[in-house]
Amino acid sequence: MRAFFSLLIAILLLSSICAFTCSKAGKTNFEVCKDNEKIGDLETNSELISGYTLYSLSSDVEIDMLIDVHISERISNKYEKGKLIAASHSRTVNGINQSSNDLRYEKDGYVSASGKPLANTGNWIGASVLGLYYNEPIGLTAVYSEGQACWIKLVQQGSGTYKALLPDGKSTTFFYINGQLQKVVSETNWGQVVFKRR
Repeated sequence: MRAFFSLLIAILLLSSICAFTCSKAGKTNFEVCKDNEKIGDLETNSELISGYTLYSLSSDVEIDMLIDVHISERISNKYEKGKLIAASHSRTVNGINQSSNDLRYEKDGYVSASGKPLANTGNWIGASVLGLYYNEPIGLTAVYSEGQACWIKLVQQGSGTYKALLPDGKSTTFFYINGQLQKVVSETNWGQVVFKRR
């Protein structure tokens, strides 16, 4: 009987993760604002190709401080049957690379682009930060962060509201209506930034 319940729990967990990673294909645009002024754009795209789900995100932001700061971010993920099999993340500030992370799944687990095994990723990754732009993370308590290259805690704040807690103490909050992401509020080094769905 115990084995039956263990199997049932595993099936339910797998189906919720597969539902998380198997969204409809399409493109979504967000306006990026700081202090109620538009500072950039963010675009997400998803495609279903030959059994793979491909997700991508690109954003370009200009912040006017003492000097103009241009931040460009790119993320891409490839899933197969609910399992992340490849991910790439890069961020540049004024054209200078600030962050770059890549991983791929091999038979023994996840490795970086250089082939070095990645610690603390578990057997497989079923949910990531990029996926939060496509699917409400109902029932999830952690997602893999492509930018931080680690798991981050996800806390439900209320109906349709989830806060991702970053290792540096900052947070990003995702707001959903009827399962569709409407707004993201992120604490950054440049202050609070809001992404509003168009």
